[in-house]
Amino acid sequence: MYKKKTEAIYAEEIAEFLDLKLKGHNCPVYGPSRSKDPEENTMIFYTEVKDNDSTRLENYSELLVIVPMGVGEDFPCTVIESPNPQRDFVRILNKFFVEGFPVEIDQKAMVHPDAEIGENVSIGPHSVIGAEVKIGTGTKIMANVVLAGGVVIGEHCIVKNNATVGSESFKFLQMEDGVVHFPPLGSIN
Repeated sequence: MYKKKTEAIYAEEIAEFLDLKLKGHNCPVYGPSRSKDPEENTMIFYTEVKDNDSTRLENYSELLVIVPMGVGEDFPCTVIESPNPQRDFVRILNKFFVEGFPVEIDQKAMVHPDAEIGENVSIGPHSVIGAEVKIGTGTKIMANVVLAGGVVIGEHCIVKNNATVGSESFKFLQMEDGVVHFPPLGSIN
């Protein structure tokens, strides 16, 4: 349900968003790249810098690298030093490079009229939401999800594609008087 944005964001705007200092020039950034094989006009991050990481990037003049504090001077490309490079990389992705989930109930979803649906909930195509289900505010239900029985999904949760919660499970117990079905009574918070 995420969609990649394609317009460039400049390194200076990224540094301002993070409230961190930019070292190098204000290169355009179109999205992420793999640190093992980076591309120009993208960004990568290192949580730990090895001896050869900075020398590997000598030929990259249009690359933004997010690195741990105190190691940015060794890099020949544009750098932002961060107390937590991975966290800031994810913050950058979410702020600048993806469109969030649409807040909608897909027309191909089946939602029982008695289900309690919070505000700003997204429900993907081919999902089935039962009568006794409660879904909290800001929750994202992906495609092909089945929520049944008295299931309660908390606020700001994500239920991934093809999940089934509260429906018949495959858990059975052998008892003295025969096989007994283990009833599903779950919730997600």
